[in-house]
Amino acid sequence: MVPIQYIVSSQDVDAALAAGCRWIELSSCDDDISSLKHDCHAAGCFLVVQDAVEVCKETAADGVLLSLEGIEGIAAAQPKPSGIVLQQPRPVTTAIHAARAVLGEDTPQFIGVFVERPEDAVAAAKAGADFIQVPLGRHQELLLAVRERSFTTPVVALGTSFTPSSIVALLDEGLSGIACSISDISPLQLPGLLKADDSLN
Repeated sequence: MVPIQYIVSSQDVDAALAAGCRWIELSSCDDDISSLKHDCHAAGCFLVVQDAVEVCKETAADGVLLSLEGIEGIAAAQPKPSGIVLQQPRPVTTAIHAARAVLGEDTPQFIGVFVERPEDAVAAAKAGADFIQVPLGRHQELLLAVRERSFTTPVVALGTSFTPSSIVALLDEGLSGIACSISDISPLQLPGLLKADDSLN
């Protein structure tokens, strides 16, 4: 099964699970996350929330994905180091460390980040991100930046249009999976994409 991170709102979780999704990324945390997590786990699916680190901790969701806005917000809220600092850490580094401090060092919960620049992708890998989400179209550049430094952090491409053949080509390039929103890929299309490898064998 192709690894697909499916970005949905809480009301679309049932449709995503029925389509065979095994990784749901919640775009908002308005509903009972604990109940949604129970439904996801019963179906063998991970549940990740966007930006809501405290909610992730409180509900024991499987992880959190930090968006560009989330990274900047978390980094800006951290106390500034005192004394002379030769080089300020990148916001993505600060955000990952802050999120890990909230979740705990020994937790199995994932911390993923969305980045658009090679230097941020490398910083994320170095800071211990569990996965890196990158924009489709820039994925080769960002993946290369991470792999050139011998990091093995999973990298997934976020896009709006995928086919079984394009997914297989992306996986052949070294990506660990893809990410897409329900607004771009409907639940009816999802089963065919999840089985992209099988359809081309």
